[in-house]
Amino acid sequence: MLIASSGLDMLLRVVQVELAEALAEKEGLKATDEDVAAETERTTFLMAKEANQDLLDKIQDAEMKQDQALAEKLREQFNSDAKLILQQALVRERMTTAEFELLMRTNANLRKVVEKQIEGKITEENLREAFLNLYGENVRIRHIQLANIAEVAEAQARLRDGVPFQQVARQMSRNAATRATGGELLPFSRETQGLPDVFKEVAFSLKNPGDVSDPVEANGSYHLLQLIEKISPKAIKFEDVRDSVHQQLHDRWVTERMKLLREQLARKAMTSLDIKDPVLRQQFRDRITQRENQIKERDQIARELARQRELQNRELLGATDEPDAAGDTDTPATAEGELRPPATRSGLDTPDQTPTTSPAEQ
Repeated sequence: MLIASSGLDMLLRVVQVELAEALAEKEGLKATDEDVAAETERTTFLMAKEANQDLLDKIQDAEMKQDQALAEKLREQFNSDAKLILQQALVRERMTTAEFELLMRTNANLRKVVEKQIEGKITEENLREAFLNLYGENVRIRHIQLANIAEVAEAQARLRDGVPFQQVARQMSRNAATRATGGELLPFSRETQGLPDVFKEVAFSLKNPGDVSDPVEANGSYHLLQLIEKISPKAIKFEDVRDSVHQQLHDRWVTERMKLLREQLARKAMTSLDIKDPVLRQQFRDRITQRENQIKERDQIARELARQRELQNRELLGATDEPDAAGDTDTPATAEGELRPPATRSGLDTPDQTPTTSPAEQ
């Protein structure tokens, strides 16, 4: 029963731990039990922080007022909530406690390797760039979240017909939370967490209020973005927050490089296994087939988007080349917008190489 239900995932986790430990050993490093415990605590805190920021704010407020008794009581509540949030996340991601422990051991070894790799690599230029991202401009945008290519085409047609963006968002957006506001999101910066990188990149690439993006593919949906406004940077001196910026940049580099290494180890684990057990061998074959099908499906979507864009561009070019019905030979004004490349694809399009995707692996 264990093999049939989660044997392959467990086997791949074990292989990844061994590969991570070998990588660390090659660098003269080794993650101790204390390192693994610290990794678990760090991961649990980050998950709880995202879900329980209000409680952290109350703890900070109590500490500023030097009410240590209240601060300690609130910390106990936060820690208790954190354990519950972790368990809920594991259930949601269908990950066993044993698998999570193996993941934390993998991460602890990878953290050792990455921290050694980036030691002394953060330059003053890196810090000033990160400062601008953290305390620089924000954007306000509206978005329309759509389920498929046909919905994208319909929304774009309505916008070309002059229907206001907010109205199309209320009528068509699949995002219930923002549909009621006409698709408007709270202002965000390039460093705002919880938004796909491609989403932020496209939002900041829009130049003028009212500009609408090409379709952005992220988290399994398609989005059209409209710029409302760009908000000027905050008036904060670099020197006053330099240490904080350094820590945030260091943490981001570590997280990004750990994720890259973990994906490399996952691919290596998938390609290096010679499985003898018939049940596990069949699970492994099914997993490979599923991944190949996902890649084919994404490629088909990309080709269809490109095909529709090409057809649309041909129609627009054809409209500019033909005289109007009255016999006017002047070239009419071109349709709104420039001819653009196919829809922007997110980094999330890369097939997940790990057996499961947990919050700790984001």
